[in-house]
Amino acid sequence: MREYSDNTADPENNKIASKTSAQDVINALINRGISQNRLTAEGYDETQPITSDDTLEEGIQNRRVALSVTEK
Repeated sequence: MREYSDNTADPENNKIASKTSAQDVINALINRGISQNRLTAEGYDETQPITSDDTLEEGIQNRRVALSVTEK
């Protein structure tokens, strides 16, 4: 689980917030029966954008969660 942020705040704060958001998703998956040992959470700051952060819409696209599914 990877959660990304935009560049609208302090990079270190963004990284912490991203990690917290990713962990929240992990916790929700665990509550739905996914084994915790199959899940990891990572938080990223604005260093891996998929678009620029020039507009609000672009910033929204950069605030995202990426999930990789693996076999049991």
